[in-house]
Amino acid sequence: MVKLPISEPEYKNLFTMTINLLRLGRARRIVLTWGQNPSDLDSHLLVPKSDTDGNLGFHIFYANTGSDNPDDYPYAYLDVDDTSSYGPETITIFGRLNQKYKYYVHHYAGDGDLAHSGAVVKVYIGNQLMKTYNVPTQQVSGYRYWYVFDINADGTITDRNVIQSSAPTLP
Repeated sequence: MVKLPISEPEYKNLFTMTINLLRLGRARRIVLTWGQNPSDLDSHLLVPKSDTDGNLGFHIFYANTGSDNPDDYPYAYLDVDDTSSYGPETITIFGRLNQKYKYYVHHYAGDGDLAHSGAVVKVYIGNQLMKTYNVPTQQVSGYRYWYVFDINADGTITDRNVIQSSAPTLP
């Protein structure tokens, strides 16, 4: 065994980094990809206020990306806003509150429609793929929201997988 001298601040940083890596192993990642058209699809995650309040507390999307610090509310983060086709856009949920979350995709800009976008959403826990969603291929003209799934209070996922005229809301 080799002992390395580590000062107290370095020890605290090493401990924090280790805890954060352990959390990432249990983190959920939601990864959106799509084809050339429409050019700009956006990931959205509706986050509840707290463990005891399921009302909307935080809306993660391109203008409000959340926090990349796993210890800070909303305990989730959008990594990049891709505006020129293909993605990926990834939302990482570091810690989950005991209330319902809702995830959807918005056709923000570009030619074409959601049904012909080739969009795919994959849900991972750690590095394990848990679910794959392909955008429905039937669409009413002008509908710009793909409501993909809910994450329930117990952590299970409820499939929605519908294209609709308005964004979902919490509760």
